[in-house]
Amino acid sequence: MPKASRYDALLEDGGDSESSSGWMVSYIDVMTLLVALFVLLFALSFRFGDSDAEADPVTLYTELDAQPASAIGVPLPEAMVAAMPAQRPYLNGAVSSVDPAAVVVALGVARRAEPVPEPPTPARPFPAEPMMADWQPPSSQPTPHVVAANGANLDVPLDEMVVVVTDTAPERSREVDPEAVAVATTLAETLEQRLAEAPHLPDLDGVEVSRVAEGISLRVEDNLLFSTAEAELTGGGRDVIESLVALIQRHEGDVSVEGHTDSRPINTPQFPSNWELSSARATAILRYLADEGVSPSRLRAVGFGDTRPLASNNSTEGRAKNRRVEVIIHL
Repeated sequence: MPKASRYDALLEDGGDSESSSGWMVSYIDVMTLLVALFVLLFALSFRFGDSDAEADPVTLYTELDAQPASAIGVPLPEAMVAAMPAQRPYLNGAVSSVDPAAVVVALGVARRAEPVPEPPTPARPFPAEPMMADWQPPSSQPTPHVVAANGANLDVPLDEMVVVVTDTAPERSREVDPEAVAVATTLAETLEQRLAEAPHLPDLDGVEVSRVAEGISLRVEDNLLFSTAEAELTGGGRDVIESLVALIQRHEGDVSVEGHTDSRPINTPQFPSNWELSSARATAILRYLADEGVSPSRLRAVGFGDTRPLASNNSTEGRAKNRRVEVIIHL
């Protein structure tokens, strides 16, 4: 009688009852697989060690693949070998051996390679600063001459002129005599000194007193001196001019009496235009100053007509401001 297998023995013990012990067969197979797995893991722990677990998976696979399967293969139980398919993607060589790549994948030792940090870029060296010993003062160049364009009025005070200093003279220019520049500078300084030393300007009724480039300006509106379209001083006008005599006599400079009108035309037998009217009014004031003791050699009368307005002639206020007489005391 042939020897009964262990499966037959289990079946005989259980009988044909409904509570068959057939589950014992599956339980023994599972236990056999678990024991084989633990043996496999235990063998691999001695084979690879901790250093191989940290190695690069690609390098580890290359090294293991180069060795013969018999040297690294782990024999499996016959039941596990029979249960395996004919071809497995991770088996290399004998069927009873485990491919190293399969072990690596099964154990999950593959890790993502960490990027290697790039070496820091060396900082650029700072440029060497020039030493003070290497500094040299700029070469001294001669001061260019002062030149003025042709037609320039050199009699204008220096404070009203703009001097442009360049290396080359502009076109259509002529050189200015250095002595003339020195004289003009001296005159400007003298005028400034006289203005500073001049007494406080008086406050005269109806007279606008101000300092100008030539000296002192005494401005009076025409309605305080003359009647409309007339050149004869009124009684009030003579009083206003008489109040100016004391101020004029305190200074020794020339006195210019300037007559101004608005732009409205005039055409009378006595005054055909504003030129005659402005000149006649300036002459009337000049004669009165001479009668009051001002030296005639200091006096001069000028008629400007409507050529130098102070405001627009389009309004009544502007025209009244333009009709005036100015007495300039030259200092």
